[in-house]
Amino acid sequence: MNTQRCSVHIRKIPKKNLANAAPLRFIKKYSLFAIIFLLLLFACTESKKKQNITLFAAASLVDVLPKAIEAIADSFPNTRFTYNFASSSILARQIIAGAQPDIYISANPDWMAELVKEGVLNAQDPQLFLSNKLVVVLPAKSDLHFTELSDLAHENVRRIAVGDPEHVPAGKYAKSVLIKAGIWHEIQPKIISGMDTRAALVFVELAEVDAGIVYQTDAIASAKVKTAFVLPDSLQPEIRYEIAALPYAHKITNKVLQLLMYSAAVQNDFSEAGFSWIQH
Repeated sequence: MNTQRCSVHIRKIPKKNLANAAPLRFIKKYSLFAIIFLLLLFACTESKKKQNITLFAAASLVDVLPKAIEAIADSFPNTRFTYNFASSSILARQIIAGAQPDIYISANPDWMAELVKEGVLNAQDPQLFLSNKLVVVLPAKSDLHFTELSDLAHENVRRIAVGDPEHVPAGKYAKSVLIKAGIWHEIQPKIISGMDTRAALVFVELAEVDAGIVYQTDAIASAKVKTAFVLPDSLQPEIRYEIAALPYAHKITNKVLQLLMYSAAVQNDFSEAGFSWIQH
């Protein structure tokens, strides 16, 4: 039987190379420790990331709500606030379709009721928050002069901007007022609908219409329009904003809600913007 011999050659490492090998092992060892430390540091940093509170709010709150949140932000040092402003109806439909804000503020209780009906909110969740008024506005450089709603029926008024009367709260309120005043059928052909109250305001700002019916707060927020008159109390609709925390909201949301409803600084911000505070 033939056998094959296997030989293994062992090469001796010169002493000068052995001297270099120890530091190399040291570097590899502590590089591993450094990597582990950085991973742990990253994990800790990730755990301290700011939590996000999302607010879905009526378009008429676009100027004042971020300012109000800023007034209470020191109470939430590890929190980021983000906003989605649109018509209350659009926001409600987004929530029903699966959007998950922490807080919803509607300019019309009907849309809160819709969320209750759909099982998104409990009946006790919505709370009264703010009130507003309707005004008639004109482009800042307009020569027209109005003192009452019937003036809008004059032939020199060709186009009037309102929020869409079919689903935008400000538009629905405006339509109800015009019906109550008995001039809806005269005014209806002149109506230019905006997707929300701020869109209607823009039509007036750009002088693309002769007049508009918007919230008092919209008129206060814009230097490009002037208020012709505030609707008299006999015609003013009951404009009520409601606020609610959604059931799946972050734990701190209720505290945010309470400060929005009761903080003196927040009340001052809303009052300066033209809103009226609803006492609880």
